Amino acid sequence: MAVADKKIDLIWGIDNIAAATGRTRMQVYALLTKGILPAKKLNKRWVISRETLENFFKDMAA
Repeated sequence: MAVADKKIDLIWGIDNIAAATGRTRMQVYALLTKGILPAKKLNKRWVISRETLENFFKDMAA
């Protein structure tokens, strides 16, 4: 698959990240502000790729 063909699935905002992980907004906020969750803050909004988020929790469970 060519790089141009690969779609990046991004999750924007604390509420959406919380919904995707089954965590509360406050739990996700704490993980983000402590630098535990590997997300970036862009223009005052947190963003993370779905793949990175899935890998983060898979690694924690291993």
